[in-house]
Amino acid sequence: MLLRFFLFAALVFSAACHKKVAEVSLPTGEVKSVAYDVMETLAPGQSLRVSKEAPLFTFVEVVSDSRCPQGVDCVRAGEAVARVSLPNGEIKDLVIEVDPKMPVRFGVKNGLVKVLGLDPYPVARVQTTPEAYRLRVMVEKAALE
Repeated sequence: MLLRFFLFAALVFSAACHKKVAEVSLPTGEVKSVAYDVMETLAPGQSLRVSKEAPLFTFVEVVSDSRCPQGVDCVRAGEAVARVSLPNGEIKDLVIEVDPKMPVRFGVKNGLVKVLGLDPYPVARVQTTPEAYRLRVMVEKAALE
């Protein structure tokens, strides 16, 4: 009986810490330019390029956000999944953990994009709208061989 109670409690806590974000693409068409090794923040629909090169990728949306909100005790820290699209049409879903041991990275032309975080961090009983999310990234120049 006690085991059933704990299983039920774990299920309730994990469900309370998960929220699904509507899968809505908000294309702004805006392309931001950045230098290598400089942090940039992107809103859904914004693209990023280095200097005057072609865009490297577009932050499409946040697919899900199950990070444990501030003010809530959760069984696990959770994670968020941000979707980006590359110029070749490839879609990547980036799993952003609350306390990453290794930052999320993905390759682009002439470099590597390092995901620094996703804002805002969830707060208990406050719904984050899809357009409020911001993806913090930095583009690192590829090493010459």
